[in-house]
Amino acid sequence: MKLLLLLTYISLVTVQGQDKPDKFILSGKITGQQNGYVFLYYNNDENKFVEDSCALQNGNFYFKGNISEPTLATLKGDVKSIADKDSNSVEFWIEPGRMSAILEYNHFKKIKINGSKTQRNNEILQQQLEPVVEESAPIENDYIKTNY
Repeated sequence: MKLLLLLTYISLVTVQGQDKPDKFILSGKITGQQNGYVFLYYNNDENKFVEDSCALQNGNFYFKGNISEPTLATLKGDVKSIADKDSNSVEFWIEPGRMSAILEYNHFKKIKINGSKTQRNNEILQQQLEPVVEESAPIENDYIKTNY
């Protein structure tokens, strides 16, 4: 009887543990900027849009949240425009677990992420696509000039 109760308890704890969302922790450093704020935007494990902020302390920042799978996130610092191409804005992949980031003020696109396999795979893919993007740029520019 005690064995049956123990097995029931273990199975309930296991099932409850599976319902909990996975957590991520992102810590990082921005060289060239000691204070101010950084903002992290992403969809959480409930598919709700999250806008989080963190005050820089000697260029360091720290975010944590709940996601259940790799998620595209945007990190913004001292932006000068709302455009995605702002030099202090970058998109990258976060995933459950611990990650670290190193950024340089005015060069966020050169972000270095540790702890996100999805981000690493995306970087490899972008490197492979680079020749195709460069080759198609004149065609895209001609299309834009013609149609807009």
